[in-house]
Order: sequence, then C-alpha cells, then structure tokens
Amino acid sequence: MRLFVSCIFEGEEPRETYRDGYIVNAMLDACYRAIESGRWERIKI
Repeated sequence: MRLFVSCIFEGEEPRETYRDGYIVNAMLDACYRAIESGRWERIKI
C-alpha cells in the first residue's frame, strides 16, 4: 500500500494494475463462498 500511495504522490505508475486488484478480489470472494458452502468454489474472472 505504501508503494501505491507513493506512486500517486510522485505521479508514477504502480506495479499492480486494476486487473491485478480485480483478480485478488475475485479470489477473496471465492474464499468467502467456499467458507459458506464448505466446498471449493470457482474463481469468476
């Protein structure tokens, strides 16, 4: 997070992209669904 904020202040591109963030959130959503269902859940990208 520190690198991301630093990039914003310095006008640079962060290493992570919007797509990277989307994939991480999709993984977390699948984890929460797996906790509720008790099974492996597919990642929807």
